[in-house]
Amino acid sequence: MLADIDHLQRVIQRKHPAPFLYTSTERLRQGFDSLRSTVHGPMTALRFLSHIAALYPLLADGHTMFLPGAASPVPGQPARYLPLYPVWADGRLVVLRNGSDDPQACPGAEILAINGVPSAAIMDTLMRRQVRDGANSTYPAWILGRYFREYYRFSFDGPDTFDVVLRGRHAPMHLRIAALPADRIRANEALRDPEPRPSILEDDFRRSELLLEPARPIALLTLPSFDDLGARRPGRSANKRHLRGIFDRIHHHRVQSLILDLRGNMGGDPALAKALLAHLLDEPFHLVLRGPAQGRCRPVKRPFTGKLVVLMDGGSFSATGMVLSCLERHARATFIGEEAGGNRTVLCGSPARIVLPNTRLDCMISTRLWRLADRMNDGHGVMPTDLVIPTIEDRLQGRDPALLRAFDVVD
Repeated sequence: MLADIDHLQRVIQRKHPAPFLYTSTERLRQGFDSLRSTVHGPMTALRFLSHIAALYPLLADGHTMFLPGAASPVPGQPARYLPLYPVWADGRLVVLRNGSDDPQACPGAEILAINGVPSAAIMDTLMRRQVRDGANSTYPAWILGRYFREYYRFSFDGPDTFDVVLRGRHAPMHLRIAALPADRIRANEALRDPEPRPSILEDDFRRSELLLEPARPIALLTLPSFDDLGARRPGRSANKRHLRGIFDRIHHHRVQSLILDLRGNMGGDPALAKALLAHLLDEPFHLVLRGPAQGRCRPVKRPFTGKLVVLMDGGSFSATGMVLSCLERHARATFIGEEAGGNRTVLCGSPARIVLPNTRLDCMISTRLWRLADRMNDGHGVMPTDLVIPTIEDRLQGRDPALLRAFDVVD
């Protein structure tokens, strides 16, 4: 472990383009020294992973991250997890879906503690040991909202059972819940809720699509990724042609207001991000001021010039943060939702994968830097014009308050 900490320090100092963007040389050195001084004995691989995650607040780079190695913790056996899907909102950790064998952990029940640790302390630990760009907190919260059980396992190991204190409508109750593999959890969830409410808030498998409002000059364009804009064939050229087709339909139907949904879009190909902006801006622009993909870009001959409303959240990251930053600089859109997860001024990326030689943990280390604008870096993503945060009840009922607000704005 000590040798791997030394190795990781050398790699970051050699490969990372801006390791001191949010900290000093001395503070980062002290961070590595602290990691070495607090290795007092053997650790599991997951415990060591949690140990080195203390570097995240110093690096403050959402593309530099540490992950478990490919090998299963017990050869021949799948990893097992807390079989509850909780959501943190309104200062509470609440069960959204129950994948355990115990039907008492009903959706809507508040989790007060797990294995003796209060839920607020659990979330504090998980948030501090989560990647982010700069001072942003919506990206780590977005990650934990989708992968809570995986990151809980990273920080608290993988016990065979969980002592869970729940509060439902009545007095708190104590449940002893067995850890389960992911396929068993999914099967239990499907058995209890065979037709779950579709919701953007939990759907990580949306497709790119254009929806035209009947009898109203309004369109909703959903783009979950800038690696795939929905073309039938893969590749940059096919996706650019597909995007042109989308805006041809928008012009054909004389759309006056466009809602662009970039929530959960974690980025992708900057060339496709530029292609989108060329359809939305009527003046020359740059996606990147200095760095990869830099240069002046021109709009298409007939860009969309109607009202533009953009939905965003903590999952709007990387190249999506670049798009949002460009739209903000051109005062082109109304932004609805939460702060974007990707930085609006400067960010690192193009991570290289290294495997720590002894513990075999996977490390993704950024190798390139993008400067988006000449301004002070405040460590934040684009801020919403209209802040809309889903409540617990929204999550339980599958409501989408940001989308509802967008339709109010364009009406």
